[in-house]
Amino acid sequence: MSSTHQTNSVGMIIRQMEPANLETPLDHVGSYLTPAELFYIRSHFIAPTVDRASYRLRIDGAVRTPLSLTFQALREMPSETRAVTLECAGNGRVFLVPQVAGAQWELGAVGNAEWTGVPLRALLERAGLEDDACEIVLEGADRGSPHEEPVPPEPISFARSLPRDKALRREVLIAFRMNGDELPLHHGFPVRAIVPGHYGVASVKWLTHIEAVREPFRGYWQTSDYGYWDRLDGLPVRQPLREVQLKSEITRPRVHETVRRTSDTPSSAWRGRGKPIRRGSR
Repeated sequence: MSSTHQTNSVGMIIRQMEPANLETPLDHVGSYLTPAELFYIRSHFIAPTVDRASYRLRIDGAVRTPLSLTFQALREMPSETRAVTLECAGNGRVFLVPQVAGAQWELGAVGNAEWTGVPLRALLERAGLEDDACEIVLEGADRGSPHEEPVPPEPISFARSLPRDKALRREVLIAFRMNGDELPLHHGFPVRAIVPGHYGVASVKWLTHIEAVREPFRGYWQTSDYGYWDRLDGLPVRQPLREVQLKSEITRPRVHETVRRTSDTPSSAWRGRGKPIRRGSR
């Protein structure tokens, strides 16, 4: 991983070439919605090539009627469009002291886009979610061996779970469009999850499998990585990172840039849930 400001043809800051990890140059973004070509890219494995014609989204596990949907069948279901901010859980990692392992993001591992798709709730209702299902596991087509310890003994798929109550909120989408266009490859083509209020790790890309489970999911990306230590009944336990914490950024002037005094400083603030963020008085 590199923290240097090497950029690609559209100005994205390159943190890693393969798998692709590219950071948004925030001073290039001048609109409420982040253009797809400037939206940060977080990848753990090489982006898989998924054929639209043969694509299937499997929905099974603790459901009464397992489903296998084609891309066209998903597109023909009633869809919704939502503006959702996604942020990598490691955004700002380069500023931590002492330094910690992982992609050395500065401030640009965050973006806001309009996502169009089918509410996950509608798919679970169609499959007949069982009453005793406690979590919904989302699995992508990307697969490989992680570099962070402890390394699994064999290649694994990228997978995360959502608590049942979160998965059934209509805001969670199984998306196939970004800012009105088809999903770009590195943003999950043909289908991805969009989970408002949770860190980007929950919005699994290249989604191919949705499984309802009756026991808490303990996968690598749920516990070993993207997890933190907590205490339960007096004992240390691993908990998954989920809700985005309150954060704000000034997009201009850039770090170390000297500018003339002005009353107009572009900035943004966001959070996972809680009271609405209000503009402060001057």
